[in-house]
Amino acid sequence: PPKDQARTPMARPTRVNRKYHLRDEAYAILTEAIRLKSKKKKKFASIQTVIEHIIEKLEKYEFSDIHFLDFVSAVAVKGGNATYLQFQTCFNERLSVLQAKLSEICGIEVYDRTAIVYFVQLGIDEKLY
Repeated sequence: PPKDQARTPMARPTRVNRKYHLRDEAYAILTEAIRLKSKKKKKFASIQTVIEHIIEKLEKYEFSDIHFLDFVSAVAVKGGNATYLQFQTCFNERLSVLQAKLSEICGIEVYDRTAIVYFVQLGIDEKLY
């Protein structure tokens, strides 16, 4: 642009799109959470609504490395079911913070697909839906 015109910064995207490949067991965890939330609210919940709800509930949760490691030993997450998720950017940032907290506590890198399924399972176990 000419020198007398200021550059306008690019707008920050408001949504983040993700595609995950999940095994049947991980997919069943997500659908169970949808069922529980839908039943409680008496209206159909989306997977995004379920995940956003649980991330808000877990912001101050004290994670257990033993519980997480037991989960990843018992539940295979990566698989062939393509699952598409769309999150607001601010939610994606909250998810990243929780994921980093879990990684730090466990001393291993936790991938977002595994973190999401674990958080949703934790929500089911703790009756947070």
